[in-house]
Amino acid sequence: MLNFLCKTVLSLGLLTSSILVSVKAYAITIIPSGYEVEEVSTGSFQLVQPGGLTTDNNDNLYIARNFYNGTSDILKITTSGDVSSIATLNSFIGGLALNNRGELFGSLENGNVFQVDKNTVSIVSNFGTTLSTPVLEGLTFDNMNNLFVTQLGRGGFQTGTVFELSNEGTTTIVADGLIGPRDVKFVNGSLFIADSSRILERTSSGNITTFFGQIPGEIIDFGYDIKSNSFFFGGFIGDKVDVLSNGQVSTFAEGFDGFARTLTFDSQENLYVADATKLYRIRRVSVPESVSTLGLLMFGGIGAVLALVTAPARKKSQLYQKNHVSPTN
Repeated sequence: MLNFLCKTVLSLGLLTSSILVSVKAYAITIIPSGYEVEEVSTGSFQLVQPGGLTTDNNDNLYIARNFYNGTSDILKITTSGDVSSIATLNSFIGGLALNNRGELFGSLENGNVFQVDKNTVSIVSNFGTTLSTPVLEGLTFDNMNNLFVTQLGRGGFQTGTVFELSNEGTTTIVADGLIGPRDVKFVNGSLFIADSSRILERTSSGNITTFFGQIPGEIIDFGYDIKSNSFFFGGFIGDKVDVLSNGQVSTFAEGFDGFARTLTFDSQENLYVADATKLYRIRRVSVPESVSTLGLLMFGGIGAVLALVTAPARKKSQLYQKNHVSPTN
Protein backbone atom coordinates (compact mmCIF):
# COMPACT_ATOMS: atom_id res chain seq x y z
CA MET A 1 0.00 0.00 0.00
CA LEU A 2 2.87 2.40 0.74
CA ASN A 3 4.10 2.07 -2.83
CA PHE A 4 0.62 2.98 -4.07
CA LEU A 5 0.47 5.99 -1.79
CA CYS A 6 3.87 7.24 -2.89
CA LYS A 7 2.72 7.28 -6.50
CA THR A 8 -0.44 9.22 -5.66
CA VAL A 9 -0.44 12.95 -6.36
CA LEU A 10 -2.84 15.04 -4.27
CA SER A 11 -3.55 18.70 -4.93
CA LEU A 12 -3.45 20.33 -1.50
CA GLY A 13 -4.41 23.74 -0.16
CA LEU A 14 -6.05 25.58 2.73
CA LEU A 15 -9.80 26.05 2.61
CA THR A 16 -11.17 29.57 2.62
CA SER A 17 -13.83 30.69 5.08
CA SER A 18 -16.59 30.69 2.46
CA ILE A 19 -16.31 26.94 1.84
CA LEU A 20 -18.37 24.69 4.10
CA VAL A 21 -16.11 22.15 5.78
CA SER A 22 -16.53 18.78 7.46
CA VAL A 23 -15.54 17.98 11.03
CA LYS A 24 -14.19 14.60 9.88
CA ALA A 25 -11.10 14.05 7.78
CA TYR A 26 -11.17 12.11 4.53
CA ALA A 27 -8.14 11.19 2.46
CA ILE A 28 -8.87 10.27 -1.15
CA THR A 29 -6.26 7.83 -2.38
CA ILE A 30 -5.77 7.22 -6.11
CA ILE A 31 -4.38 3.72 -6.63
CA PRO A 32 -2.77 4.09 -10.12
CA SER A 33 0.03 6.59 -10.60
CA GLY A 34 -0.37 9.62 -12.85
CA TYR A 35 -3.45 11.25 -11.27
CA GLU A 36 -4.18 14.09 -8.86
CA VAL A 37 -7.34 14.85 -6.91
CA GLU A 38 -8.75 18.15 -5.69
CA GLU A 39 -11.97 19.19 -4.03
CA VAL A 40 -14.40 21.21 -6.14
CA SER A 41 -15.95 24.08 -4.21
CA THR A 42 -19.74 24.33 -4.00
CA GLY A 43 -19.41 27.73 -2.37
CA SER A 44 -21.99 28.40 0.35
CA PHE A 45 -24.17 25.52 -0.87
CA GLN A 46 -23.82 22.44 1.30
CA LEU A 47 -23.69 19.21 -0.69
CA VAL A 48 -26.54 16.96 0.47
CA GLN A 49 -27.35 13.47 -0.87
CA PRO A 50 -26.16 14.03 -4.46
CA GLY A 51 -28.59 12.49 -6.93
CA GLY A 52 -27.06 13.20 -10.32
CA LEU A 53 -23.99 14.79 -11.91
CA THR A 54 -23.26 15.84 -15.47
CA THR A 55 -21.29 18.37 -17.53
CA ASP A 56 -22.16 20.42 -20.61
CA ASN A 57 -20.06 21.09 -23.71
CA ASN A 58 -18.34 23.98 -21.92
CA ASP A 59 -17.47 21.75 -18.95
CA ASN A 60 -19.85 23.50 -16.57
CA LEU A 61 -20.98 21.10 -13.85
CA TYR A 62 -24.56 20.31 -12.83
CA ILE A 63 -25.16 18.41 -9.60
CA ALA A 64 -28.46 17.47 -7.92
CA ARG A 65 -29.03 17.78 -4.19
CA ASN A 66 -31.75 15.73 -2.47
CA PHE A 67 -32.93 17.25 0.80
CA TYR A 68 -34.27 15.33 3.78
CA ASN A 69 -37.72 16.94 3.43
CA GLY A 70 -38.24 15.21 0.05
CA THR A 71 -37.42 18.18 -2.20
CA SER A 72 -34.36 18.76 -4.36
CA ASP A 73 -32.48 21.32 -6.40
CA ILE A 74 -29.74 21.55 -9.05
CA LEU A 75 -26.47 23.44 -8.62
CA LYS A 76 -24.57 24.81 -11.61
CA ILE A 77 -20.82 25.27 -11.15
CA THR A 78 -19.12 27.16 -13.96
CA THR A 79 -15.50 26.71 -15.00
CA SER A 80 -14.75 30.08 -13.38
CA GLY A 81 -16.11 28.84 -10.05
CA ASP A 82 -19.49 30.58 -9.94
CA VAL A 83 -22.07 28.47 -8.08
CA SER A 84 -25.84 28.94 -8.29
CA SER A 85 -29.02 26.97 -7.71
CA ILE A 86 -30.86 26.91 -11.04
CA ALA A 87 -33.94 24.77 -10.29
CA THR A 88 -35.99 23.48 -7.35
CA LEU A 89 -38.21 20.38 -7.49
CA ASN A 90 -40.69 18.68 -5.18
CA SER A 91 -39.27 15.15 -5.43
CA PHE A 92 -35.89 13.45 -5.21
CA ILE A 93 -33.76 13.60 -8.37
CA GLY A 94 -32.50 10.24 -9.62
CA GLY A 95 -30.26 11.44 -12.45
CA LEU A 96 -29.25 14.28 -14.78
CA ALA A 97 -28.27 14.29 -18.47
CA LEU A 98 -27.79 16.74 -21.32
CA ASN A 99 -28.62 16.03 -24.96
CA ASN A 100 -26.39 17.13 -27.84
CA ARG A 101 -28.28 20.44 -28.04
CA GLY A 102 -27.14 21.25 -24.51
CA GLU A 103 -30.61 20.86 -22.97
CA LEU A 104 -30.67 19.65 -19.36
CA PHE A 105 -33.04 16.86 -18.35
CA GLY A 106 -33.54 14.93 -15.13
CA SER A 107 -35.51 12.07 -13.62
CA LEU A 108 -37.53 12.15 -10.42
CA GLU A 109 -38.44 9.56 -7.81
CA ASN A 110 -42.15 10.37 -8.37
CA GLY A 111 -42.01 9.13 -11.97
CA ASN A 112 -41.54 12.42 -13.83
CA VAL A 113 -38.91 13.33 -16.40
CA PHE A 114 -38.26 17.07 -16.43
CA GLN A 115 -36.36 19.67 -18.45
CA VAL A 116 -34.67 22.82 -17.17
CA ASP A 117 -34.67 25.75 -19.62
CA LYS A 118 -33.49 29.17 -18.47
CA ASN A 119 -34.11 28.24 -14.82
CA THR A 120 -37.67 27.12 -15.62
CA VAL A 121 -38.69 23.50 -14.93
CA SER A 122 -41.18 21.71 -17.17
CA ILE A 123 -42.42 18.10 -17.02
CA VAL A 124 -41.87 16.31 -20.33
CA SER A 125 -43.14 12.85 -19.35
CA ASN A 126 -44.95 11.26 -16.42
CA PHE A 127 -44.42 7.56 -15.80
CA GLY A 128 -46.22 7.74 -12.46
CA THR A 129 -49.63 7.17 -14.02
CA THR A 130 -48.65 3.74 -15.37
CA LEU A 131 -46.24 2.40 -12.73
CA SER A 132 -47.18 1.37 -9.21
CA THR A 133 -43.72 2.32 -7.91
CA PRO A 134 -42.38 4.80 -10.48
CA VAL A 135 -38.91 5.35 -9.04
CA LEU A 136 -36.81 6.74 -11.90
CA GLU A 137 -33.03 6.73 -11.68
CA GLY A 138 -30.33 7.26 -14.33
CA LEU A 139 -30.95 8.64 -17.82
CA THR A 140 -28.98 9.26 -21.00
CA PHE A 141 -29.38 10.30 -24.64
CA ASP A 142 -28.36 8.69 -27.90
CA ASN A 143 -27.00 10.65 -30.86
CA MET A 144 -30.54 11.30 -32.12
CA ASN A 145 -31.55 12.87 -28.77
CA ASN A 146 -33.82 9.99 -27.85
CA LEU A 147 -33.92 9.73 -24.06
CA PHE A 148 -33.43 6.49 -22.12
CA VAL A 149 -34.34 6.27 -18.41
CA THR A 150 -34.25 3.49 -15.82
CA GLN A 151 -37.11 2.57 -13.52
CA LEU A 152 -35.97 0.78 -10.39
CA GLY A 153 -37.51 -2.57 -9.40
CA ARG A 154 -38.74 -2.91 -5.84
CA GLY A 155 -38.31 -5.84 -3.47
CA GLY A 156 -38.91 -8.63 -5.96
CA PHE A 157 -42.57 -7.80 -6.63
CA GLN A 158 -41.76 -5.37 -9.43
CA THR A 159 -38.84 -5.81 -11.78
CA GLY A 160 -36.77 -3.00 -13.23
CA THR A 161 -37.33 -1.44 -16.63
CA VAL A 162 -35.54 0.80 -19.13
CA PHE A 163 -37.74 3.13 -21.20
CA GLU A 164 -37.04 5.05 -24.37
CA LEU A 165 -38.70 8.45 -24.81
CA SER A 166 -38.35 9.44 -28.45
CA ASN A 167 -38.12 12.93 -29.91
CA GLU A 168 -41.77 12.57 -30.93
CA GLY A 169 -42.84 11.78 -27.36
CA THR A 170 -43.42 8.05 -27.86
CA THR A 171 -42.55 5.82 -24.91
CA THR A 172 -41.18 2.32 -25.53
CA ILE A 173 -39.90 -0.37 -23.17
CA VAL A 174 -36.42 -1.40 -24.37
CA ALA A 175 -35.51 -3.67 -21.44
CA ASP A 176 -37.60 -5.22 -18.67
CA GLY A 177 -37.43 -7.99 -16.09
CA LEU A 178 -34.27 -6.40 -14.68
CA ILE A 179 -33.00 -6.71 -11.11
CA GLY A 180 -32.35 -3.08 -10.25
CA PRO A 181 -31.26 -0.78 -13.09
CA ARG A 182 -29.86 2.46 -11.73
CA ASP A 183 -27.96 4.00 -14.64
CA VAL A 184 -27.54 3.85 -18.42
CA LYS A 185 -24.86 5.03 -20.83
CA PHE A 186 -24.48 5.03 -24.63
CA VAL A 187 -21.10 3.81 -25.86
CA ASN A 188 -20.28 3.17 -29.53
CA GLY A 189 -23.92 2.74 -30.50
CA SER A 190 -24.82 0.32 -27.69
CA LEU A 191 -26.85 1.05 -24.57
CA PHE A 192 -25.09 -0.13 -21.40
CA ILE A 193 -27.26 -0.72 -18.32
CA ALA A 194 -25.95 -0.83 -14.74
CA ASP A 195 -28.31 -3.48 -13.34
CA SER A 196 -27.49 -4.19 -9.71
CA SER A 197 -24.15 -6.07 -9.72
CA ARG A 198 -23.88 -6.52 -13.48
CA ILE A 199 -23.55 -4.44 -16.64
CA LEU A 200 -25.79 -5.32 -19.58
CA GLU A 201 -25.31 -4.32 -23.22
CA ARG A 202 -28.23 -3.64 -25.56
CA THR A 203 -27.10 -3.43 -29.17
CA SER A 204 -28.70 -1.28 -31.87
CA SER A 205 -30.60 -4.38 -33.05
CA GLY A 206 -32.21 -4.78 -29.61
CA ASN A 207 -30.23 -7.81 -28.41
CA ILE A 208 -29.42 -7.73 -24.69
CA THR A 209 -26.47 -9.65 -23.27
CA THR A 210 -24.44 -9.57 -20.06
CA PHE A 211 -21.37 -7.44 -20.71
CA PHE A 212 -19.94 -8.11 -17.25
CA GLY A 213 -21.65 -9.98 -14.43
CA GLN A 214 -19.32 -10.12 -11.48
CA ILE A 215 -19.38 -6.66 -9.88
CA PRO A 216 -18.60 -7.00 -6.13
CA GLY A 217 -21.58 -4.99 -4.87
CA GLU A 218 -24.33 -2.85 -6.40
CA ILE A 219 -23.65 -0.08 -8.92
CA ILE A 220 -25.40 3.24 -8.24
CA ASP A 221 -23.77 5.31 -10.99
CA PHE A 222 -21.19 4.69 -13.68
CA GLY A 223 -19.34 6.46 -16.47
CA TYR A 224 -17.27 5.58 -19.50
CA ASP A 225 -13.74 6.85 -20.17
CA ILE A 226 -12.99 6.96 -23.91
CA LYS A 227 -9.22 7.20 -23.56
CA SER A 228 -8.84 4.03 -21.47
CA ASN A 229 -11.93 2.26 -22.90
CA SER A 230 -13.04 1.59 -19.32
CA PHE A 231 -16.12 1.86 -17.14
CA PHE A 232 -15.80 3.61 -13.77
CA PHE A 233 -18.47 3.01 -11.15
CA GLY A 234 -19.43 3.69 -7.56
CA GLY A 235 -22.23 2.64 -5.23
CA PHE A 236 -22.74 -0.03 -2.63
CA ILE A 237 -19.22 -1.36 -3.16
CA GLY A 238 -17.53 0.43 -0.25
CA ASP A 239 -15.90 3.86 0.03
CA LYS A 240 -14.34 3.63 -3.43
CA VAL A 241 -14.61 3.96 -7.19
CA ASP A 242 -13.84 0.81 -9.15
CA VAL A 243 -12.81 0.52 -12.79
CA LEU A 244 -13.73 -2.23 -15.27
CA SER A 245 -11.03 -2.57 -17.90
CA ASN A 246 -10.11 -5.51 -20.14
CA GLY A 247 -12.56 -7.75 -18.32
CA GLN A 248 -11.07 -7.06 -14.88
CA VAL A 249 -12.38 -5.00 -11.96
CA SER A 250 -9.91 -3.11 -9.79
CA THR A 251 -10.02 -0.24 -7.30
CA PHE A 252 -9.26 3.17 -8.82
CA ALA A 253 -9.81 5.49 -5.85
CA GLU A 254 -10.83 5.03 -2.22
CA GLY A 255 -11.50 7.01 0.94
CA PHE A 256 -14.85 8.60 0.06
CA ASP A 257 -17.40 9.56 2.70
CA GLY A 258 -19.72 6.55 2.82
CA PHE A 259 -19.69 5.67 -0.87
CA ALA A 260 -19.31 7.34 -4.26
CA ARG A 261 -22.89 8.39 -5.04
CA THR A 262 -22.55 9.85 -8.53
CA LEU A 263 -19.79 10.45 -11.09
CA THR A 264 -19.20 11.78 -14.60
CA PHE A 265 -16.46 12.72 -17.07
CA ASP A 266 -15.98 16.10 -18.75
CA SER A 267 -14.70 16.76 -22.28
CA GLN A 268 -11.09 16.61 -21.05
CA GLU A 269 -11.70 13.14 -19.55
CA ASN A 270 -11.43 14.49 -16.01
CA LEU A 271 -13.42 12.35 -13.58
CA TYR A 272 -15.80 14.04 -11.13
CA VAL A 273 -17.02 12.10 -8.11
CA ALA A 274 -19.50 13.17 -5.42
CA ASP A 275 -19.82 11.36 -2.12
CA ALA A 276 -22.17 12.23 0.75
CA THR A 277 -20.73 15.69 1.39
CA LYS A 278 -18.08 16.65 -1.16
CA LEU A 279 -17.33 16.86 -4.87
CA TYR A 280 -13.92 15.93 -6.25
CA ARG A 281 -12.09 16.24 -9.56
CA ILE A 282 -9.57 13.55 -10.52
CA ARG A 283 -7.37 14.31 -13.51
CA ARG A 284 -4.37 12.82 -15.24
CA VAL A 285 -0.97 14.42 -14.76
CA SER A 286 2.48 13.59 -16.03
CA VAL A 287 4.30 12.14 -13.05
CA PRO A 288 7.89 10.84 -13.24
CA GLU A 289 8.51 7.64 -11.27
CA SER A 290 10.86 9.57 -8.94
CA VAL A 291 8.04 11.84 -7.84
CA SER A 292 6.19 10.89 -4.67
CA THR A 293 3.63 12.85 -2.73
CA LEU A 294 1.64 11.71 0.27
CA GLY A 295 -1.22 14.04 1.16
CA LEU A 296 -4.01 14.13 3.67
CA LEU A 297 -6.81 16.71 3.47
CA MET A 298 -7.87 17.66 6.95
CA PHE A 299 -11.14 19.52 7.39
CA GLY A 300 -12.07 21.18 10.67
CA GLY A 301 -13.21 24.53 11.99
CA ILE A 302 -10.61 26.44 9.98
CA GLY A 303 -9.19 23.60 7.88
CA ALA A 304 -5.63 22.31 7.89
CA VAL A 305 -3.31 20.44 5.59
CA LEU A 306 -0.68 17.85 6.32
CA ALA A 307 1.60 16.87 3.44
CA LEU A 308 4.83 14.97 2.91
CA VAL A 309 6.46 15.99 -0.38
CA THR A 310 9.61 14.47 -1.87
CA ALA A 311 9.50 16.34 -5.21
CA PRO A 312 9.44 20.01 -6.29
CA ALA A 313 6.12 21.63 -5.51
CA ARG A 314 3.59 21.99 -8.35
CA LYS A 315 1.41 25.02 -8.80
CA LYS A 316 -2.09 24.19 -7.59
CA SER A 317 -4.81 24.39 -10.21
CA GLN A 318 -7.27 27.19 -9.61
CA LEU A 319 -10.09 25.63 -11.63
CA TYR A 320 -13.35 25.71 -9.66
CA GLN A 321 -11.61 27.33 -6.70
CA LYS A 322 -13.30 30.73 -6.88
CA ASN A 323 -16.08 31.14 -4.38
CA HIS A 324 -18.63 33.28 -6.24
CA VAL A 325 -22.10 32.28 -5.10
CA SER A 326 -25.64 33.32 -5.86
CA PRO A 327 -27.36 35.49 -3.26
CA THR A 328 -29.83 32.73 -2.34
CA ASN A 329 -29.20 29.22 -1.05
